[in-house]
Amino acid sequence: AKDPRERYPDGDALADDLERFLRGEPPQGIPSPRARFPLSAALVALGVITSLAVGGALLSGAEELPRSPT
Repeated sequence: AKDPRERYPDGDALADDLERFLRGEPPQGIPSPRARFPLSAALVALGVITSLAVGGALLSGAEELPRSPT
Protein backbone atom coordinates (compact mmCIF):
# COMPACT_ATOMS: atom_id res chain seq x y z
CA ALA A 1 0.00 0.00 0.00
CA LYS A 2 1.25 3.47 -0.79
CA ASP A 3 -0.43 5.00 2.24
CA PRO A 4 1.48 4.09 5.44
CA ARG A 5 -1.81 3.95 7.38
CA GLU A 6 -2.87 0.98 5.22
CA ARG A 7 0.24 -1.05 6.09
CA TYR A 8 0.88 -3.40 8.99
CA PRO A 9 2.60 -1.58 11.86
CA ASP A 10 5.15 -4.38 12.36
CA GLY A 11 6.00 -7.94 11.41
CA ASP A 12 4.08 -9.40 14.37
CA ALA A 13 0.81 -7.91 13.10
CA LEU A 14 1.46 -9.40 9.67
CA ALA A 15 2.27 -12.80 11.21
CA ASP A 16 -0.95 -12.69 13.28
CA ASP A 17 -3.00 -12.04 10.15
CA LEU A 18 -1.26 -14.85 8.28
CA GLU A 19 -2.08 -17.25 11.13
CA ARG A 20 -5.72 -16.12 11.05
CA PHE A 21 -5.82 -16.69 7.30
CA LEU A 22 -4.40 -20.20 7.66
CA ARG A 23 -7.06 -21.01 10.30
CA GLY A 24 -9.77 -19.85 7.89
CA GLU A 25 -10.57 -16.70 9.86
CA PRO A 26 -10.86 -13.24 8.29
CA PRO A 27 -7.72 -11.11 8.61
CA GLN A 28 -7.90 -8.16 11.00
CA GLY A 29 -5.68 -5.86 8.96
CA ILE A 30 -7.95 -5.64 5.93
CA PRO A 31 -11.29 -3.86 6.32
CA SER A 32 -14.26 -5.50 4.66
CA PRO A 33 -15.57 -3.94 1.44
CA ARG A 34 -18.70 -2.86 3.35
CA ALA A 35 -16.52 -0.88 5.75
CA ARG A 36 -14.39 0.61 2.98
CA PHE A 37 -17.25 1.51 0.63
CA PRO A 38 -20.43 1.87 2.72
CA LEU A 39 -22.36 3.90 0.13
CA SER A 40 -21.55 1.47 -2.68
CA ALA A 41 -22.51 -1.50 -0.51
CA ALA A 42 -25.81 0.16 0.40
CA LEU A 43 -26.60 0.97 -3.23
CA VAL A 44 -25.85 -2.59 -4.35
CA ALA A 45 -28.07 -3.98 -1.57
CA LEU A 46 -30.86 -1.57 -2.52
CA GLY A 47 -30.58 -2.60 -6.18
CA VAL A 48 -30.79 -6.29 -5.33
CA ILE A 49 -33.79 -5.80 -3.06
CA THR A 50 -35.55 -3.63 -5.65
CA SER A 51 -34.89 -6.17 -8.40
CA LEU A 52 -36.29 -8.99 -6.27
CA ALA A 53 -39.37 -6.95 -5.36
CA VAL A 54 -40.09 -5.95 -8.97
CA GLY A 55 -39.48 -9.49 -10.22
CA GLY A 56 -41.76 -10.93 -7.56
CA ALA A 57 -44.50 -8.42 -8.36
CA LEU A 58 -44.27 -9.20 -12.07
CA LEU A 59 -44.41 -12.94 -11.48
CA SER A 60 -47.36 -12.75 -9.11
CA GLY A 61 -49.19 -10.39 -11.48
CA ALA A 62 -48.58 -12.71 -14.44
CA GLU A 63 -50.27 -15.59 -12.63
CA GLU A 64 -53.42 -13.55 -12.06
CA LEU A 65 -54.06 -12.65 -15.70
CA PRO A 66 -57.40 -13.96 -16.96
CA ARG A 67 -57.10 -16.68 -19.53
CA SER A 68 -59.48 -16.94 -22.43
CA PRO A 69 -61.13 -20.32 -22.93
CA THR A 70 -60.00 -22.13 -26.05
